Amino acid sequence: MKFWKIVMMLFLPLIICAQIYYWVDENGVEHYSSTPPPEQAAVKDLQQSDTMTAEEIEKDQKALQEQIRAQEAEKRKNRKLVMYTTSWCKHCKAAKAYCDANKIPYVSYDIETSPKHEAEYRALGGGGVPLLVVGNAKLNGWSAKWVRKQLDLDKG
Repeated sequence: MKFWKIVMMLFLPLIICAQIYYWVDENGVEHYSSTPPPEQAAVKDLQQSDTMTAEEIEKDQKALQEQIRAQEAEKRKNRKLVMYTTSWCKHCKAAKAYCDANKIPYVSYDIETSPKHEAEYRALGGGGVPLLVVGNAKLNGWSAKWVRKQLDLDKG
């Protein structure tokens, strides 16, 4: 264990002192790299940093992680539950009742009263009701656990 600590202490300064290049190309695309831009003539902006402190690296990593968390939260917020149902199906009624009781927004289409939604149901491979759809995920039948998982309702 001490051996690895010594190795890390020896090599960490080399990692931290790596040269980082930042530039914006002619199309306005930002680039970060450990090598200089391929054609400096076409570059609008070039900044070079010889060192980054461990604190700066940690700050950048934390900011990136927070950005990723925010993007994932936004994706979860935009997911929608779509149910293809019938009026006589007890599992369809249970699914709707569960979602209503737990304030889970959903859209329900009765495939027996809407030819358009019946065609969608068939195109999705519906083989029974309810057919639940969240994004690209589908479930023939009813499962509260599946709905919660697909909508990430149990995550912060």
